[in-house]
Amino acid sequence: MTPPITLSVVDLVIIATVLWILLNEVHKWWRRRKRPEPGTTEYVHHLYKNEGVIDEAEMERRLDVLEDPAADRIREVVERVNGVGTSTSFAIAARFDSLRDLREASRAELEAVPNVGPDRARAIQEQV
Repeated sequence: MTPPITLSVVDLVIIATVLWILLNEVHKWWRRRKRPEPGTTEYVHHLYKNEGVIDEAEMERRLDVLEDPAADRIREVVERVNGVGTSTSFAIAARFDSLRDLREASRAELEAVPNVGPDRARAIQEQV
């Protein structure tokens, strides 16, 4: 007969923690697996409804940017800058009405956009 296995409270806490971390990672993977392509209306709706990372006002703003040809052109230009991704290009396109407005913007105006610091603002001005 084998002796019974005894686990301390610390052992049980460690096991529970590992299981919780594993379950959380599987859940994140499952949600990412079903994520639509960034830069689409489906993706914006997904961020609002499924992930809860943006509020309704942000969802409406992003949908407006997606439907505006001038905003699309701004996003296309600024995404060429190293370090400017989808969310930053959306924020820039929402802030400036046209490429002309973006060209005429001061560095301080660019730095007022979320995720745009001095280096990115300078790089954006050089790109535009």
